[in-house]
Amino acid sequence: MATILNSTMKKAFVPTAIALFISACTSVNPITESIKDEAYSSSEFYINKADQTKAKEDKISYQLLAVRKLIDENKEYEAQNTFSEIQIAEMNEVQKLEYELVSAQLAALQGKNEQATSQLRAIQQPLLSSAQRLRYIQTQARIAANQNDAIGIVRARSQLNSYFKMNRERQQNNDIIWQTLRDANRGMLEKTVPEAGEMELAGWLALINLYNQNVTTPAQMPQAINNWKNQYPSHSAVAVMPTELQGVNNFQQTQLNGVALLLPLSGDAQILGDIIQRGFNDAKADDLTLVQTFDTSSSDVNSLIAQAKQQGANIIVGPLLKSRVDEMLLSPEIQNINVLALNATENARNIAQVCYYGLSPESEAQAGAEKMYRDGHRVAVVAAPQDDFGHRSAEAFSKRWRQLSGTDADVRYYNQPLDSVASIQNARVTKAGLYVLGGAEQVVEIKQGIDTSNLKDRLAIYTSSRSNSPNNGIDFYTAMEGVKFSEVPLLADMTSSEYQKAENLANSDFSMMRLYAMGADAWSLATKFNEFRHIPGYKISGLTGELKAGQNCNIERSLSWLQYQNGAIQQAY
Repeated sequence: MATILNSTMKKAFVPTAIALFISACTSVNPITESIKDEAYSSSEFYINKADQTKAKEDKISYQLLAVRKLIDENKEYEAQNTFSEIQIAEMNEVQKLEYELVSAQLAALQGKNEQATSQLRAIQQPLLSSAQRLRYIQTQARIAANQNDAIGIVRARSQLNSYFKMNRERQQNNDIIWQTLRDANRGMLEKTVPEAGEMELAGWLALINLYNQNVTTPAQMPQAINNWKNQYPSHSAVAVMPTELQGVNNFQQTQLNGVALLLPLSGDAQILGDIIQRGFNDAKADDLTLVQTFDTSSSDVNSLIAQAKQQGANIIVGPLLKSRVDEMLLSPEIQNINVLALNATENARNIAQVCYYGLSPESEAQAGAEKMYRDGHRVAVVAAPQDDFGHRSAEAFSKRWRQLSGTDADVRYYNQPLDSVASIQNARVTKAGLYVLGGAEQVVEIKQGIDTSNLKDRLAIYTSSRSNSPNNGIDFYTAMEGVKFSEVPLLADMTSSEYQKAENLANSDFSMMRLYAMGADAWSLATKFNEFRHIPGYKISGLTGELKAGQNCNIERSLSWLQYQNGAIQQAY
């Protein structure tokens, strides 16, 4: 009887168990489960899916996925709108956890740092999947970035590499960490003490501190980095070294065997070549390095470089004119020789052993953006003439401003100077920094227009060296009261011996004096070419500014800043 009963129970139980098992398996919604993983499709794909589905659970899951991707795409407005449409009351436990994480991500994107931090703290971290944990840490890093907290950024990003699946992601992460450290205050970095167990952070701090200590003596850098690797053998940067540092181990100090100076020494541009050559030779002074000068107006650049190489030059300084720089970039002769081009063109690109240096309006406009941001302004307006100079300068300012602030500058082009004043008034600007581009007459007309408008107390005005002329007198200085302008250090210190020498040579022409300073700095750059080419952050103080190599080895200049005050020119701080 028991056997018959047992058999009967088995017959009844097995189908029921199978049915329950199948029911349990089918109750797991694959779309909802996918929100625990990485989202590979676009926001548009998920939005369309959410609109098309009739199942409530699927709709919520697709909306959560859409918000995630909109956040990735920095589409704050669209992310908030989609997020607001989610029916919270209809969510299951998996969706609620994701909702909490997405809430924190969105708040961080919007700059609501306290809210984002509070939301992160409320999340039960043990419930997060690996992909969700990655986004949790990325949100911490974004909050730190919003707060300009360099250590917070490094502390968060130091945890990310173990979650990344590809070295490309690790390389990008380490490059961000390194750039954050390079931009951070050195004194603060030296004083920071990692907490117990923070070996990644400790390693990064040790690496940046030894780098900063050796950047002025780069010959010691390779050995210092090797010592660091021995001290932190398991650090992520040992396996994936920041891109900037990958060439440091191959660094060799610059040795000048011979210099070829390529300048226009005849024809219409001779006056430019002559003053640059004079500045170059004065800076060289008693140095015994052989310098041979070649006239780019007399022959093609390819032939001149070939001739210079045959005569023993191991660095080319020049050419100066853009058309000649373009020739140089196409020349097969620039292989196996260092080149310091004295201009940059639209064709300038990253070429091994080539750097670009010049007094371009773009570099000065970038310096203007940096100064305005350092002074605490977070809204930038640009007034620029409707010409090549205006467009190039405004675009360079806007690009740098976007990098610094994460926002766009409001660019107003003008045909007549006062048009820009009316245009800015119509934009209803309340408080901003204004970068004015143009010559002295254009800039002073805009300044006077602002002074007689309701914009007078709303705008802090900055401009470039183009408005600074020896022809400006007391009336100009008075009209420009309060305006800050950039200038090369040579012209910022009228008491220096270099200023007196350049003034005599150039007959007090500021434009020519700047070219003299450029020639002097070209010699300094040539003597430290490898340092600039291979040691990120290496810099020298020159007559045209504090010089360092940027992207593609474009030499960037930090300029002096002056201000019109009480009818005179004074240092601006």
